[in-house]
Amino acid sequence: MRMMAGNGTAEWVVDRTTEQTPADDVSAPLMSVVVPTCGRPKLARRCLLALLRQGLVPESFEIIVVDDGHGQVTRQLVAELAHDGQPRLRYLCQQPCRGPAAARNAGWRCARGPIIAFTEEDTVPEPDWLLEGWRALAEHPDWVAVAGRVVVPAQRRGQLPAAREWLSRGAEHADFATANAFVRRGVLMRVNGSEDRFRRTGHEDADLEFRLLALAGPVGRAPLATVLHPMQS
Repeated sequence: MRMMAGNGTAEWVVDRTTEQTPADDVSAPLMSVVVPTCGRPKLARRCLLALLRQGLVPESFEIIVVDDGHGQVTRQLVAELAHDGQPRLRYLCQQPCRGPAAARNAGWRCARGPIIAFTEEDTVPEPDWLLEGWRALAEHPDWVAVAGRVVVPAQRRGQLPAAREWLSRGAEHADFATANAFVRRGVLMRVNGSEDRFRRTGHEDADLEFRLLALAGPVGRAPLATVLHPMQS
């Protein structure tokens, strides 16, 4: 396991064959998945297990988990889930806590794939999520990004919605949400990623979409690229 430090983040690369492999010794994947997380290891595990079950060959994508300032528990989770024959798992620890927008920026800036797939720790991507997102951008080379479909499973009858549940419903109806978005890495470099002055989830997604449209080009839709976003109590 090799630690790389710089710009306030520390990276532990957990390779699928050996923990001694340097980060730049493997060929670039087609896609890089960036998952920011903050102190919710059970949800992160559920999300990562769904990502490891994607219907693409393991060499075609990598998964970058960006831990917003918590450290040991999530790092151990990534190490536990990294196995031979699976997609490459990488772990970054962002110190101090700077919020999800800054975590996403840290993730895509160290990514190797030309397409960045964004999701969140509390989602459950469908098995063909990455394939459908990649296909949408491949079929529309003029699109700079695509927004996938966020599905919030039906709530049990009689339950009252909590604050996090309202946030989940917002992602379901948003035009563009980083719970399910695919962006070309070169475009993220052009617009300088998410605006990390937003420390809480919400406004940074709309801001990124507006800047993509204004500075880079069209943002399309990938309705078959689906993630579930179960409500949290």
